[in-house]
Amino acid sequence: DTVKVELPKCDDGDYIFTARNGKVASKAKWTKKTLSVAVRKDSEKMRFFVADYLTGEPVEKVDLELLRSGKTVALAKDVALCKDGFTPLPEVVVDSLKDGAASYLVASYCDKDGILHKTEEHYIYGNSVYSSDQDGDSGTFCEIFTDKSAYNPGEKVEFKAVLYKGDMSRGLHTFEAGAKVKAEFVNAEGNVVGSKDLTTNEYGSVAGSFDIPSGGRNGSFYVKIVSGDVNASKGIVVDEYILPTYDLAFDKTDRLFIAGDTVEVSGKVSRFSGHPLSSASVSYSVKRHGKTYASGKLLLDADGSFKIRFGTDANDDFGFFGVTVKVTDATGETKEFSRVVSALKHFSLAVDVANASKGDINPSDDAWLGTPFMISGEKAVVSFGVKDLRGNVVKSPVEVKYSLSDDSGKRLASGKTMSGKTEELALPAAGMYVLKVNAEIVREDGRKVTAQTKLMILRVDDSATVLDAKVKNIFKLVGDCSDGILNTGEDIKVQFGVGEGSVWAVVELFGDKRQLLEHKMIHLDGKVGEPGSLTEIVYNYK
Repeated sequence: DTVKVELPKCDDGDYIFTARNGKVASKAKWTKKTLSVAVRKDSEKMRFFVADYLTGEPVEKVDLELLRSGKTVALAKDVALCKDGFTPLPEVVVDSLKDGAASYLVASYCDKDGILHKTEEHYIYGNSVYSSDQDGDSGTFCEIFTDKSAYNPGEKVEFKAVLYKGDMSRGLHTFEAGAKVKAEFVNAEGNVVGSKDLTTNEYGSVAGSFDIPSGGRNGSFYVKIVSGDVNASKGIVVDEYILPTYDLAFDKTDRLFIAGDTVEVSGKVSRFSGHPLSSASVSYSVKRHGKTYASGKLLLDADGSFKIRFGTDANDDFGFFGVTVKVTDATGETKEFSRVVSALKHFSLAVDVANASKGDINPSDDAWLGTPFMISGEKAVVSFGVKDLRGNVVKSPVEVKYSLSDDSGKRLASGKTMSGKTEELALPAAGMYVLKVNAEIVREDGRKVTAQTKLMILRVDDSATVLDAKVKNIFKLVGDCSDGILNTGEDIKVQFGVGEGSVWAVVELFGDKRQLLEHKMIHLDGKVGEPGSLTEIVYNYK
């Protein structure tokens, strides 16, 4: 039986419920906290924001308590909050923060009925604000390129270096022409075995070469570039390398192997000279979870091609196999080549909306039906694909079925296509749509393997003034920045919408050094399809 008890109004805090029937009793913990607190740092101050934990409605005044190791280290009473964003933490709180130590902030207030509202303990580490010191990120930089990464003794190392100045977060530019640069070549013993004085060209770069000495110790060598504050190096490896005379290439397979299938792996062995290697001794081994699953000798065809076949277990849930081919030619040169193949009981669908708008959508908790996308316009361009459980795209065509329904469940479209194809689906009106997709692979012995997925597609046009769907919130880029890239001279434009009732939101604009440029508070009623469910946030280029 279920017994429901209506609780009286009570202060926020931690409670224990006790249910008792005779000598039998049970207890349960309950925590009630109706406020949320956020703390952030910018280039000037550490600031906080306190609001209702459901709607985000800001409170007007709070008491602040700072805790460390369970003890109160600072109190601030009746702190008035800014009406349009975050409020600077009081000095008594900031001064009590300890660098390198963890502290916890609690905000609270009593309403007109005397009921206490409070936040959970909010973790704060240290006491520093965001550093805006531009010099910390500015300086000189160098990239060094070599023609190879591994060399034999006696070979020549060709190198190029590009030198930069500037701020990593704001932008870099190359050195001016005429800058003096010293290039050094350091051997495996740390000795300089080559040196060149160079001058940057109009592109801020220098280039040169060093001869690798013979007869010394092999190992890690370095090309070193020095110019003023620049001190950069690029490592190479020097050793007695014997270049291989042949190679093996596995054939690509588009087939999706299912547990119980006979897996087929093929390839070809050939010399770099282009001649076949049919006389080589070749063997293979197949391992599963580190244990040998199959092995044997291979006979190469006249052109060097081969084929490996092995059966799999229909009840194997994780059928990943490592296939290794060992080749030894007539001179004794031996090499091994490996690849991983799978024969799985399951596969997955990779369905994507190619023309989806950039942004975030947060569906309602009770209406989450699949991966959410947003669209501006009358159609969704949907791509259908198939992947194995390792995430590899399966190129062999698999028939895919789909159906599109509106928010009421009415089916608007359905059809069949093949994996690798793209379909255009009409979205006749603003609102939420659900796309159901499934695929089935039937083997010759009648075994079936299926996969299914769902997508939520919300049509909200860039010109929309209301939100026609019950969602928690959306945040969609529109206008110049709709592609997620903002170029010089372009405006920032964002749609913000809610569909589950009244919501307050803080909107802040920061500069490239975390300096607060603009801030404001937005309130939306959040009634689906009505004014006050969607707004546009615009920051014009200045």
